[in-house]
Order: sequence, then C-alpha cells, then structure tokens
Amino acid sequence: MPAVDNREIIRRAVEAFNSQNMEAMSEFYASTVVGHSMYDAVDPLTGEKVGYDNEFSQEEAEKFVAFEREMFPEAHTTIDEMFEIGDDKVLTISTTTQTHKSGKKVTSKGMGIDRIADGKIVETWYSWDRLGYYQQMGLVPPTIELVAKLREL
Repeated sequence: MPAVDNREIIRRAVEAFNSQNMEAMSEFYASTVVGHSMYDAVDPLTGEKVGYDNEFSQEEAEKFVAFEREMFPEAHTTIDEMFEIGDDKVLTISTTTQTHKSGKKVTSKGMGIDRIADGKIVETWYSWDRLGYYQQMGLVPPTIELVAKLREL
C-alpha cells in the first residue's frame, strides 16, 4: 500500500482544476508529465499535431488550462468512479460540464489513468467522448445522421 493515498492526490488535483487554482494544481503534478492520449491529438495552442504520446511541463500545462478557461469560462469536473491499480496508478471515470464562451453547454464523459510517483502525477493516459462533445458544440451531425450516411456508403 502506498504511503500517500493516490486517490486523494487525484481528488485534490480535480478540486484545484475546478477552482482554477494553478498553484494548487502544481502541488499534484511533477515538473514534467508524460501524456498518452487515446486519439491522435493536436495542440490547441499551436494547431500542431502532437500524436498519441507527448511530454509537457507545468508551464505548458498552465498555458493549456488558461486556453481551456478562455474557451470555457465555466467548467466543473465530477469524479464518478475511482479505482486504484496496483501501488502507483489510479483509474478515474469523470463527467465534465462546461459552458463555452458562446453560451453553449457541453457535458462529456472521460476516463483517465494516472501514474503517481513520490506523491505527484508523472504519467497520464486519457480518453474522452470527443464525438459527443463535437456534436453538442454543433460541429458534427447527430449520431443518427452519421449512421444514415454510413448506410449510404
């Protein structure tokens, strides 16, 4: 059993995100974190492809969170389920509700696995309902329309 409750680290990191407290967030993340997205990611700040695996610093994370807060001034993540995996990983299922600066509300589910070393998050794997998110934003047709198009192929 780890000396620090890894689930508590994740809970407190989510609370810091919800309160937009970057200083508190830095308590829970290592100075460099390795991220593994479950989709071919693009850096929203630069538009450059970052792929499935990348390393980011606290400074880069802060810029990303600032960008997210500019786009979505209201955001709240709720932890739905949390499971410890061995001595150093936590699996979290969450729901995030956001209000875009245009006024559109978006709710999406996500799942992440965080690896913790010395009381800090050092590696993360994350996937979220990108299709539902884009549909709620009005960028992609509803699923029923997509299924109809699939039948036409």
